[in-house]
Amino acid sequence: MCLVGGVQSKAITQLNALYYIIPNIKKVKLYDINMTIAKKLKNILANEFNSLEFRIAKSAQQALGDSDIIVTVTIDDEPIVKNVWLKTGTFFSHVGSYQEEEEEVILNTDKIVLDEWE
Repeated sequence: MCLVGGVQSKAITQLNALYYIIPNIKKVKLYDINMTIAKKLKNILANEFNSLEFRIAKSAQQALGDSDIIVTVTIDDEPIVKNVWLKTGTFFSHVGSYQEEEEEVILNTDKIVLDEWE
């Protein structure tokens, strides 16, 4: 699993929800352009989820590369999720700005679930 972004309360909420429905998650990779924020989030999550292994990725590509589950929690307005980095069958949830992925990510998806068409 990969969490991208620095809005810590949302990242914690997303991990809580996913871990509830997918309790066999073992490893969580974290990425933020600010390493201080990534380290702070890692410490917070490690205290709440002591059975999980947390790693900080040095780049978005490193974080996303082999992840089965990706959650972006960011206000970034530039694509940080590249279509070529995603493997077939990856679950991707963007909770942030809704601009954090390349258009090809959406165009090449098998299923889109949303809460509001607008």
